[in-house]
Amino acid sequence: MARAHGALRSGQTGPAAGLRRAIADKLAAFPTPPSVLTRGLQELDAKLASLKEWKDYAVSPKRAELIAEMEALNGSSESPPRLAERIRDLRAQWKTISQGVQVDADADWQRFNQAAAIAYEPCRIHFEAQAAARAENVARCGQLLARVQRFETAQTHENPDWRLMSEVLHEAPLEWRRVGPVDRSAVRPIKAEFDAALERLRTRLAAWHAQNETRKRALIAQAQALLAEKDSRIATDGAKLLQRRWREVGPAARELENSLWQEFREHCDEVFKNRETANAEQAATLEAHKAQAITLCASAEQLAQESGTPLRDGAKNLASWRAAMEALGELPRAEARALHQRFERALARCETRLAQQRERDAEQVYDDLLEAAQRIHGYGWSVVQGAAQEQKEALQSEAKSHIASVTQWPKGAPALLEQAWSRAESATVAEAADQERALRMLCIRAEIAADVPTPEEDQDLRRSFQLQRLVQSMGQGAGSNTLDWKALVMEWLPVGPVAPEVYDPLLARFRRSRRK
Repeated sequence: MARAHGALRSGQTGPAAGLRRAIADKLAAFPTPPSVLTRGLQELDAKLASLKEWKDYAVSPKRAELIAEMEALNGSSESPPRLAERIRDLRAQWKTISQGVQVDADADWQRFNQAAAIAYEPCRIHFEAQAAARAENVARCGQLLARVQRFETAQTHENPDWRLMSEVLHEAPLEWRRVGPVDRSAVRPIKAEFDAALERLRTRLAAWHAQNETRKRALIAQAQALLAEKDSRIATDGAKLLQRRWREVGPAARELENSLWQEFREHCDEVFKNRETANAEQAATLEAHKAQAITLCASAEQLAQESGTPLRDGAKNLASWRAAMEALGELPRAEARALHQRFERALARCETRLAQQRERDAEQVYDDLLEAAQRIHGYGWSVVQGAAQEQKEALQSEAKSHIASVTQWPKGAPALLEQAWSRAESATVAEAADQERALRMLCIRAEIAADVPTPEEDQDLRRSFQLQRLVQSMGQGAGSNTLDWKALVMEWLPVGPVAPEVYDPLLARFRRSRRK
């Protein structure tokens, strides 16, 4: 009784009810229990009944909710597997809330159970259909086994259909895999017999292949022996006879058949090399080589018309084309020389075009460098003029975006770009005159190198510079290398900023001379 009261204080009606039943069993031996025990039992029964009623009151809303959810599943559009899972989940929830003692829950349970049975009906039909399909698939597996076994029995005579046997060994496993889902325990013995029957057929087919391999190796040895026959007519007739016998022999194992045929054919071709057939094959080979040579020539000629990226990408094929041309072998004698000359001319034009493209690419690098210089100068002049921060940031961003878009710079250019940025950041109006003079001198040097007239306003500077060069050449034997365009561009880059109305015409002069 004390343990039962303790369970009730913990809210455990189930264990308390169990203890009460145990007390009732023990009281059977005492028809007239003491009054103190009777009062204690009455108190225990009253508390137990009260707690039962409370628990039933607490779980009644949940039972009603589960009943409503179960009844809502009637006519559900969910897939049967998903619907069955929902039903199982609701039943599990009912079981959970029904643990312990309940009062008057039979009606609710009957309603819940009936709703579950109705909701489960589509699942039952679905699962029964699946079971029926699996049973049907097991039957199909049995039928397939029977067909294989009948075929095996039909091929026990002396001349089985080996080709058909090979097809069965290929198709039967595929058909088995297409059968569909089955009951694994039911199909396991059928599968074992099926695999055993196929394995017996494979063993017989492998033995036949091995026999054919032995016969074909004997024919290969005979064909090789014909190479020593001095009478070409006897050797040719013998080779033809061996070819007929070869066709009468069945195939060897797949992994050997091709290599055996190649070896046999090589010996026979050697026997026939002086005959008309060999001449025809040789002519066909020459024509094929000629077609390949013409294709290689056309590819090289087409590449010689390209430029830019298609030319650069296509140039990667030049070595393989040359190797392919050299590997062609013999060409028709009357056309061999002309084809080789045509191919070499096309390759030479490709090399010329590629060299020109490389020069253009190299020049483009310096065009990109001048573009970077112009953008940095623009930013630098905005710094000199104290432009708004937003404008300076925009010019700086444009310059950096251009620089980042260039994938290759000349050697030393990154350091000069850093120097140009530094001068742009620290430029002042007072330096503009010296920087303008430096740019004008670079234009003059470019115009002298390109033999381009210098504008009237810079004629005095040009004459002064030429006089200075003359003096230097007389004194030192060498003048400034004004012909080095790369050096001129490199000198142009780090010159500090000047006003755009000055810089842009000077840059145009410099570029005009460079193009000339």
